[in-house]
Amino acid sequence: MKTMTESGNNWQPAEVSGAEEPTAFDFIGQYLKESRRSKLLTAKEELILAEQIAAGKEADVQLAKNLPAEERQYWLCVKEQEAEARSRLVQANMRLVISVAKKYRGQGLDFLDLIQEGNVGLLTAVDKFDHTLGNRFSTYATWWIRQSVTRAIVNYGRIIRIPANKTSSIRQLYLAKQELEQQNGRPPRPEELSEHTGMSPERIRMLLRITTPLLSLEQPAGPEDTELGAFVEDDLSPQPNEAVAEKMLHERINSLLDYLTPREMSVLCLRYGLRGHESHTLKEVGQLFDLSRERIRQIEKTALSKLRQPQFGGDLYHYLN
Repeated sequence: MKTMTESGNNWQPAEVSGAEEPTAFDFIGQYLKESRRSKLLTAKEELILAEQIAAGKEADVQLAKNLPAEERQYWLCVKEQEAEARSRLVQANMRLVISVAKKYRGQGLDFLDLIQEGNVGLLTAVDKFDHTLGNRFSTYATWWIRQSVTRAIVNYGRIIRIPANKTSSIRQLYLAKQELEQQNGRPPRPEELSEHTGMSPERIRMLLRITTPLLSLEQPAGPEDTELGAFVEDDLSPQPNEAVAEKMLHERINSLLDYLTPREMSVLCLRYGLRGHESHTLKEVGQLFDLSRERIRQIEKTALSKLRQPQFGGDLYHYLN
């Protein structure tokens, strides 16, 4: 048997004596046992741990300097506290990983893979959590765990990538197909799926198309064994002038974010994929801030209105109007 330990951005097996190679079942069982053993944190405990992690990041800056021995020792102690705080925060939220992973079984990845991807999301949440915004860590971490799991399903559960914003609808469709097939003893028709899920028949057919197995672009498609991919036009790549305009827009907005309030800046970064963030839907950003989708839309509108002002944007005015 082996136990799971944190190492970088992955959970690695820690060696324990034993002759047999552990199975995936062993790893899952051990993970479940560890998660049950971990005590849930109060809001105050989360805050203390988050502050210790933030102090550890400051320690990285200080330790890069040429410090006196006594001061250096102090910051090394801060780093030790940070490591312990990270470990406690991760262990206390392992239940979240299991809870999210369970919801995505049967969608192209093994349960163990889902747990591993969920751990990646949990570690990302620990690293990015900003305790000064007043959110509970568990709420923030749940979003990152789900994000990591669903993107793994999109990237590795199929050869052809599906847009991440469609995965929740695909999951709903998948569950509906299973339920109706069990009830009726046959594959359901699009109209039945539409009635069951509340999605339009057109959307059902679109989702069925993108989840249907596709031809390989490497298979022969001509008398001289020309590959099928050679005949497919790449109409998804942006035209050069569009790519340049988009790059200029992002660079200009990025340089003006400091004119906004911290919340407005964070919302725009998350909505438009600025400053290293991925772009997210209004609903996803709302979950991060524990605000409604409409409230996030209002904050975004206010921020963009500021950036549209000539005194703020200048040449940006051309792009946003």
